[in-house]
Amino acid sequence: MSKVLVIDDEPGMRQVITKILQPDGHIVFGAEDGAQSLELCKLEMPDIVFLDISLPDMDSSEILAGLKKIKPQLPVVILSGFGEIDVALELVKLGAVEYISKPFKIEEFLRMAKKVLNRDLKTPSPVPPARSPAPPPLPVKQDKPPAQPSTAAREQELPADEEPVSGKLSLIKVAVVAVAAALIGFGVYLYLNKPVPGASFQVPYSNPSGLSWDGKSLWACDWMAETVYKHKNDSKLSVENLYKITDKAPSGIACGNNYIWAASPFEGKIYRLNPDAELSVSAEYKSPGASPSGLYHDGANLWSLDFQLARVYKHKDDGALSVEQTFDSPAENPKGIFKHGEYFFIADAKTNRIYKVTAENFAVAGIYIIPQFEADGLAISGIAFDGKNIWACADGVQKLFRESIKGLKVVQR
Repeated sequence: MSKVLVIDDEPGMRQVITKILQPDGHIVFGAEDGAQSLELCKLEMPDIVFLDISLPDMDSSEILAGLKKIKPQLPVVILSGFGEIDVALELVKLGAVEYISKPFKIEEFLRMAKKVLNRDLKTPSPVPPARSPAPPPLPVKQDKPPAQPSTAAREQELPADEEPVSGKLSLIKVAVVAVAAALIGFGVYLYLNKPVPGASFQVPYSNPSGLSWDGKSLWACDWMAETVYKHKNDSKLSVENLYKITDKAPSGIACGNNYIWAASPFEGKIYRLNPDAELSVSAEYKSPGASPSGLYHDGANLWSLDFQLARVYKHKDDGALSVEQTFDSPAENPKGIFKHGEYFFIADAKTNRIYKVTAENFAVAGIYIIPQFEADGLAISGIAFDGKNIWACADGVQKLFRESIKGLKVVQR
């Protein structure tokens, strides 16, 4: 039995770790900021500390130094989110013994905690995290093809010089009117076909991990809150319903064949949920990969992603969820998938890029990035498509984002 201090400003994360460790007899204390954590460390002298990178009052390196000052040999494990791997590595250099990325699997977390508590702390070595995100790629200049005017505007010619003056003037007037009409028409064309500016919507949850469009409404899941949200397609993206799905920590969600589907990396399972008031479990299946991270239902088949193996699985919706085909994902850490026309789009949590691939063999046909994510340095954690717009979410951000297909920034054609 050990004393464990969890330092995280998210109550949900403190609760998750407490639920994981308490069954093994560990005593768990929680702190929501740096100041409180140092006081608890002095008071309880814990055997191990789990330290979140982002806290409201102090830098994580300051907290680490403060903990080490109180108890020099105290093992500190860093909890990193998407896009924080570099910071986690720096903290390991400063004295932390391990790092693990959220979300993580229960078995992996327990294995790592036992290893830290039992090993010789004089020879620390970082363990590959459950998630391995990377900073967003550097912006790549987009080459936009110049718009072409209409054929009428290009081919309009002035009348011949032999015409009488009055005839010339009449024809010139006609030409001017024609050119003006063509320009107006071209302007209207540009207006109607210009990309819809990206938009964002405030939501009442902080760790969205998956999105799905059911034809009328947008569904989202929060892995830490273990909750599924159904949003109205209105100007505020209002929450129509919310459902608690305990002990599943959903990392992906899909709507299809009159069911809601959820993936759980904690359990390594895919759940088929009834569309009732509780989203009760209709069936559960072992995921073909150890870390399911995204789902999509195309009306006939369920598609699942594996975050660590970078694989895409096509499942028969046959009651056993048999794997019909397996593809390598161009995304290193796939975290969302949808189909549009003859192509699939796959989001990469490591690079923030969205890969357009052929449905036949998943060959890359284009690479894109959402401008809002590039500008704000957000780490993508899920995508969906409503027939016109892409919806995206970022872990740790209380917003959902909408961007038109035409509004995506081209990285590679």
